[in-house]
Amino acid sequence: MRITALAEPDSAPERTAVVAMCTMPGVLDFPSWQRTAAVLTLPWCALYMPSSTAQTRAAFLRPLNQAMDAFSINTRRRQSYFLGYVAHETLDLRYLQEPWGPDAAQQRFEPPTTLAKALGNTEPGDGKKYLGRGIIQITGRANYKKFGDALALDLIGRPELAAYPEVAAIMAAMSWKLTGMNELADRDDLREITRRITGGVSGLDARSQAVARAKQAFGATVR
Repeated sequence: MRITALAEPDSAPERTAVVAMCTMPGVLDFPSWQRTAAVLTLPWCALYMPSSTAQTRAAFLRPLNQAMDAFSINTRRRQSYFLGYVAHETLDLRYLQEPWGPDAAQQRFEPPTTLAKALGNTEPGDGKKYLGRGIIQITGRANYKKFGDALALDLIGRPELAAYPEVAAIMAAMSWKLTGMNELADRDDLREITRRITGGVSGLDARSQAVARAKQAFGATVR
């Protein structure tokens, strides 16, 4: 996956607005959403994601804690698998947006191709506008609308919000829970987790190493 650097809000007021939208009561139907269990700390993140910057770790700390709390990623085993996935997909929180060439593969994201239709890309330029963003790299107008509707965010009008830490963390944890990853983590079924994420088992060894590092960082508390 070819990805570019972490997107940041255009201004401090804009970040405040995004945080408010993502944490307002009723946005997500999970009663624990307003709790912020301090699962992660800055020293833990520095130990586990050493190639990330201090600024990036600080930006993601609260969003990841809130997202894991909201979506039942609430045991050290589940957290190890989820954070292993986060670290692997973003290269330690450094990359949250796909670059746009477009190369030959990306040209297929533009209408009127079959792939563009499947992604809901109906307007010229939709391929670039709705390129892969966030921890889970959502792609296509239809996926931006799906997540935007779920979070009460205008991701169609402001697709760049998907790469903001507050939004990227929520989308990743939501997708993780709704695709049954918590239960797979409970069974230590990394192969099936990888298959559901990638459609195959590509990168299985690297993912296994990322999960093992997370478990090691948590120490004896993994169960």
